[in-house]
Amino acid sequence: NPESLERALGVIRKNIDAFVERGLTGKADADAACSRISVSTRIEDAGGAGHVIEAVPAVRDLQIDIFGKLDKACAPDVVLGSTSGQPISLMTGAMKHPERAVAMHFIFPAQLIPIVEVCGGPQTSAETVQWACDMLKAVGQYPAVMNKEVDGFIINRLQFAVLREAWSMWANGVASAEAIDASFKMSLGRRYSITGPIESAELGGLDIMHKFAEFLQPGLDTSKEPPAAIGDLVKRGHFGLKSGKGVYDWSARDGKALLAARAGLGLIPQVELALEGSLETHLEAMAAVDAEDTYRARLGASRGLDAAAGRTLEGPHRSDLIVFHGPKARAARSCSTGEQKILLAGIVLAHARLVREVTAGATPLLLLDEVAAHLDAAHRAALFGEIEELGAQAWMTGTDEGIFAAAGIAMQRYHVGAGGLERRG
Repeated sequence: NPESLERALGVIRKNIDAFVERGLTGKADADAACSRISVSTRIEDAGGAGHVIEAVPAVRDLQIDIFGKLDKACAPDVVLGSTSGQPISLMTGAMKHPERAVAMHFIFPAQLIPIVEVCGGPQTSAETVQWACDMLKAVGQYPAVMNKEVDGFIINRLQFAVLREAWSMWANGVASAEAIDASFKMSLGRRYSITGPIESAELGGLDIMHKFAEFLQPGLDTSKEPPAAIGDLVKRGHFGLKSGKGVYDWSARDGKALLAARAGLGLIPQVELALEGSLETHLEAMAAVDAEDTYRARLGASRGLDAAAGRTLEGPHRSDLIVFHGPKARAARSCSTGEQKILLAGIVLAHARLVREVTAGATPLLLLDEVAAHLDAAHRAALFGEIEELGAQAWMTGTDEGIFAAAGIAMQRYHVGAGGLERRG
């Protein structure tokens, strides 16, 4: 209906404006993109489109009806995609040209998550799958192509495999929800951002992982239904954050801060570190043993110069730490002041998490001078959310009191001036 379409336009505009705030696009380009979007409640108006992606609710009869109507409205060579995480073959019953239908499962939030599951059905042509992959690559997405249909596709099956075991351990009293979530976030959550599960097993050694799997897999949960304890929560109207209670009691937790931290996905970018110096040059050019001999000779040859200069001119201390903005593949020295600030904050927070991990929960005291300066509102929210999630005591200074007053997280604010200290919140 027109009202839902207007809401959709508002969400699109909000998402595009977020890119403008982060400097990922300009306002003129954002306005131009929005101006190219038209809306209609008539399915016939899709007849002139070069590509159609269905995103209706996952109601089977509705999906079959929509694809049947699109099949009649669009030219036979127009590819019809579905964003549902269900097999496309279940939706093509009313189509005369099912060979052009393909599942294209975007992952929410689609404007941030750069992967799309692509899965054809038994009647989908190879040309249709290839066209979908080429189109996705052209707009910066990675197509994860599936060889055959399976309920839930790849990502949902992995997600619910983990969730089944997590719910089972909680329901059976193996560990608290806090311990289970912390265990995942502090270990697998970090590891899997670099190596997937199969890669991780290969790095660890298939012989070792196969042996451990023989021991562990017989004891894993294989239930066909969610635990009764979860079903009981649902029956009582305890749906999690939106109802105030679920496995967690959300009246005692800051759900808004957690949502803000999760919404900051990509706002605190991955940082890549490297060393640059004569030692590193040797290590890149030759075997480590040869680099050691060459560098030892170089150090010996420089001792006379060191004595004359009164300081050590050659040594590992002369290597520079090079910081890179991971997503942009750009050295920090070439980034804006705001980007440099968020990169530095990311390094500090990463170290704090490592300290918490290796000390069984102890977090360091953070002293962050002018930490929010040069950051836009979105990056500030992400930063404050990360600090709160860390659970550390953080002292932050700044000359703009309004930045901290609008932080959206629990904090005490003090004003230092005229030789005194004044509590302001």
